[in-house]
Amino acid sequence: MLDNFPSPAATVVRTAKNRIFSAGLENPNQIAYSKEYVVNESVNFAADFTIQVDARGGSITALAEMDEKLVIFKENAIFYLTGDGPDSTGLNGQFTVTAVATDVGTVEPESVVLFPEGLMFKSRKGIWILTRGLQTEYIGAPVQVYNDLNITSAVVVPDLNQVRFTTSGGPSLVYDYYYK
Repeated sequence: MLDNFPSPAATVVRTAKNRIFSAGLENPNQIAYSKEYVVNESVNFAADFTIQVDARGGSITALAEMDEKLVIFKENAIFYLTGDGPDSTGLNGQFTVTAVATDVGTVEPESVVLFPEGLMFKSRKGIWILTRGLQTEYIGAPVQVYNDLNITSAVVVPDLNQVRFTTSGGPSLVYDYYYK
């Protein structure tokens, strides 16, 4: 059993794969991950449970889970993590990080939202989708006049087939994923 350590300081935290993943402060291209969660025990980290992500694309800005993958957003790049990772002894598994062929990422972590078609997010170039097939698609042309507004939240309204974004400037942006 590996010794327990506290979580490193982070600006990005996400639960996935029965663990906590964090990134952001100590090394902008590194993800720390916890040991697997065990019921009735505290969440613990190990000193060596880190993953170095390629430096291209800037700092890690957001993490999201989609289809057994942890998606890693950077300012101008996207990566994804697969695998189960090591057990509490540090053995019997690993994680693999793979780049998505794209030049967009997210600068607004509050904009990342999972909906039936994949992950929707705002990049420096507007609103995009990372499909479940790990392709990026630009869908923001109809609302590009609002690209200068910061997105403060994103939610899915499944009964209406909508993704709704609130903005710092007041207007909300709505995407109907049934009618596209």
